[in-house]
Amino acid sequence: MEVKKSKYGWKAIIICSAIVIVLKLGLVLLSAQPLIQSRLPLIGSLVPAKIDPFRKLVSWKKLAESIDENVMAQTGSKKGYIIFTDTYQIASELRFYGRSKIESYCIPTKSRRMNQFDLWVSPSFDDNSVGVLVRTLPLESNKEIQALIGPDNIEYTTDFAVIYKGVLVRSYYIYIMCKVPNIKNYEKSFVRY
Repeated sequence: MEVKKSKYGWKAIIICSAIVIVLKLGLVLLSAQPLIQSRLPLIGSLVPAKIDPFRKLVSWKKLAESIDENVMAQTGSKKGYIIFTDTYQIASELRFYGRSKIESYCIPTKSRRMNQFDLWVSPSFDDNSVGVLVRTLPLESNKEIQALIGPDNIEYTTDFAVIYKGVLVRSYYIYIMCKVPNIKNYEKSFVRY
């Protein structure tokens, strides 16, 4: 049995190997980009902040600390509070970066898909618990969440700007509530999946 020789032979192997090496080198440079940015600003700014994938990874700890400071300033106590949000990413990042014993909860709205917060037990809280709503859009943009929170339940409003490479990449709207919204009535929406 005769083996057919490729008409391209070693040239094809060399070209494919070169492409793989260039792709790997690109991934290494992309992952080292925050370090390069801090050491060599002109080289580090090759990827604009608006499309840089690292923009999603910055400022979570600062956001959690900002929420903690605002709650303590408004309520005057160090007791715990519950963070509510309408996105899985915000709820999970704040649960990870927030101080211990702070619960975060993803509100089950009709406009989002199911996530692991839907499978966990609803947060336990009493009527004296402080609730904090964190969103990437103003509360006025979602009537469903407005109805859940209640018209007169917002005690304090602030925002948190995420600056990356000197550019505003995201804003978070923080609403401190007088009382925690009644999520228990919302549990019937879990069966919609």
